[in-house]
Amino acid sequence: MTARCIVLLALFGATGCSPSRSRIHSWQRHFLALDTEIDITVYSAADPASILDEVQRTFANYDALWSISNPSSDTWKINHRTPTVTVDPRTAAIARFSQQACTDSHGLFDITVAPLKYLYGLEAHQEQHRVPTAAELDRVRPLIGCQRFRVVNDTALALDNGVTLDFGGIAKGFILADVKDKLARSGVSGFLVNAGGDIYAWGEKPDRRPWKIGVRDPRGAAEDLIGALTTSGGAVFTSGDYERFFVKDGVRYHHIFDPATLMPARFNRSATVVGPDPKEVDTSVKIGFCMKADQAIEYLRGRHLTGIVVDSEGKIWISRELRGQFEAVDPSQSIEFR
Repeated sequence: MTARCIVLLALFGATGCSPSRSRIHSWQRHFLALDTEIDITVYSAADPASILDEVQRTFANYDALWSISNPSSDTWKINHRTPTVTVDPRTAAIARFSQQACTDSHGLFDITVAPLKYLYGLEAHQEQHRVPTAAELDRVRPLIGCQRFRVVNDTALALDNGVTLDFGGIAKGFILADVKDKLARSGVSGFLVNAGGDIYAWGEKPDRRPWKIGVRDPRGAAEDLIGALTTSGGAVFTSGDYERFFVKDGVRYHHIFDPATLMPARFNRSATVVGPDPKEVDTSVKIGFCMKADQAIEYLRGRHLTGIVVDSEGKIWISRELRGQFEAVDPSQSIEFR
């Protein structure tokens, strides 16, 4: 579960507040979970320490539940199992959601691609990267496909022999959906959760300005941006080919795979998706990344989502619904609103 490529801008500043709103303060919490940094800003008149403690525990609990390398996790249990395994209801729910996303995307989103990460040496604990041979890819092909596992009921999964699962491509969406519900019910006036660059913003800042989020340049340094997106709130997730990658003979190999080719997806450098539901945004950003940029924008529109896609040539494609909300750093940059 690696860090993503959104950079937060203009979080703070309460100029122009009315006297009543001037009593609203910003409170921060920073911790590590999901192999990344978690930053939370809450706007509240009262100290939100108790809800922030609860949110931090929520992240820790999900991390323990779905970690691919923790021998006590459900994921470990699934991947070192008999054909049918008993799991936490949350694990059955995320598996069911993932399987539906796989079906809806004609297989572009698939949580059975875990063997590919290991073959390419792209799992977090692996230090040696490599390009697998065609024979090695052919050997794992029968293990990949969302039809190769079944959700039996609310507490059990059944998997074909040898099939393994990795919830890293959807875990943040599920966790942020839970966390945003907890925070929204807590009585705070606004908050922003930044889970390694995957963001959920809700409510108001004291100055009542909209949330402003920077979108990283996929070929620049971590602090380099292609532009800034202004939003009233919701989920903003990004996937890019620079998050976990290596270059061999001039070719970039990264961790977002096209299940049809068993190779890293090649159409784009990054994709950003904006929408109200973190779960749907998290799956859709991977699906969009695996499509040609113009097709990705249309796919998102069909799901009532919007997006920003940087294609393999560096051209920026933006949903026309975001016109006026996206400000490019370089006005001469090739941009198409579609």
